[in-house]
Amino acid sequence: MKYLFKNKFKRFSGWTFYLSIGLGLFLMSTNKMHDLLVVKVFSMFSYTWVGGEKHGLGWQENGLGNELFTILIIVSGIVHTFSKEKIEDELVSKFRMESLTLSLFINYGIVIISTLFVYNMTYMYVLIFNLFSIIFLFNLIFRYRLYKHYTS
Repeated sequence: MKYLFKNKFKRFSGWTFYLSIGLGLFLMSTNKMHDLLVVKVFSMFSYTWVGGEKHGLGWQENGLGNELFTILIIVSGIVHTFSKEKIEDELVSKFRMESLTLSLFINYGIVIISTLFVYNMTYMYVLIFNLFSIIFLFNLIFRYRLYKHYTS
């Protein structure tokens, strides 16, 4: 495929992806994410859930931990996911396409089930996790298929 990154990016981006997911989950579960890098940022729109205050264009204090980890996870995940294998042939391309299709089906199945049975802010957390689960599931399925192919 023409649109894949070089193989040399795969190892570094993979380590960055999996470590940032682990660290991000830890910081989120301990409620430390909002305390990271609190600075004044320009906001196009903001709505606070507690008081229901709406803010238009303007400056407000915000912890940039969420934003930085989101960008880090997405960029490193995309680079890791779409980096060439050492031997990139038609079979690997087929595994890549099938893994992407299966990960999309699983991910949107989770979204549909969550829409029916999960409510309030917990539903928002499910949607946030679904941003990363497509890449994560793809990598799990793709690596498993390559492992099964090379060990058989």
